Amino acid sequence: MPFKDFQTFSSDFKLHKAQWKPKENKIGAYSPQKRRAMLGALIDEEAHAANKALLAEKPLVEAAPKFAQEVDWRQGNHVSDVKDQYDCGACASFSVTAMLEAMISIEQSGLKIDLSEADLHFCSNHGPTCEGWYVEAAIKQAQTRGITEEECFPYSSLLKTLPGQSIPTIIPRCTINPARDAKAVKVKTSVKLNSMTERKNHLTTIGPCVAIFKVYEDFYWYGNNVYHHVSGNYEGNHAVLVVGFSEQGQYWLCKNSWGPEWGDGGYFKIAYKDRDTLFDDYPFYGVKNIIMPKQAQENEQKWNSTKGFWSELLKLFGRLLRRLPFVKKKTDHDDD
Repeated sequence: MPFKDFQTFSSDFKLHKAQWKPKENKIGAYSPQKRRAMLGALIDEEAHAANKALLAEKPLVEAAPKFAQEVDWRQGNHVSDVKDQYDCGACASFSVTAMLEAMISIEQSGLKIDLSEADLHFCSNHGPTCEGWYVEAAIKQAQTRGITEEECFPYSSLLKTLPGQSIPTIIPRCTINPARDAKAVKVKTSVKLNSMTERKNHLTTIGPCVAIFKVYEDFYWYGNNVYHHVSGNYEGNHAVLVVGFSEQGQYWLCKNSWGPEWGDGGYFKIAYKDRDTLFDDYPFYGVKNIIMPKQAQENEQKWNSTKGFWSELLKLFGRLLRRLPFVKKKTDHDDD
């Protein structure tokens, strides 16, 4: 039976010997439908199955361990504040945006830029809906279209408290600010991290990355310590930002997008290889080589200039070709 509230969950939780502590939070006030709406990480199952088959047929050459015993990118003040996606399946956009914000700080000597999750989720090829999305597609949009600053399209502008409701909901739409492109941040390189060593190496030497995992009902009421699945039904897939790990504690340290009141200040720890949550079943995703707005504009100008050069060259070649004696010239009789 699904847990409708924190009280019914607590009664069941006490029957298990869990190593983590739950706590009541605003997620408990959401209806089961609203809670599931926040789990919007879509999986291309065919591509995932093909990737697993390929790895089984030709296992990865394991990367040399270059990872520390413990990593927490918050300690360098590189991780942005915890945000809230509310009842919208925008976790892919929130986690990818958070990853870019962290990488800006890491690669640009602590520079802080608040990026617009609304711009990535509602104004990209995803479209103005609260439906879920693929992490890889969100990263691709960050590479080609970029993500503008929060002030150009604040996520809070989508919030509305409907009649008879105490909790705000999201009204999807897209707003294009005139300064949108001038303030868009892009990323050049993305990587898919399949093995545990690859993930830990990346987290140690590059920065935070995005992970997808299966969520069960008990996760909604996580409070602190290292989470492992205890009870409840499978609810859906969720995307979060992994900001570190601990070899001693055997856990990933993650930033969620359900507000700072949820979990441990908006963060949670989850055990390595927890088969119930399948946190390690899907690849992690990382990025590097952030392209800042000025660089992005210069690159765009160079591309347009190069494209224009080749276009003019082709036109010139065509005109010269038509003047050659062996090229038949079209006359009025050619249409007869």
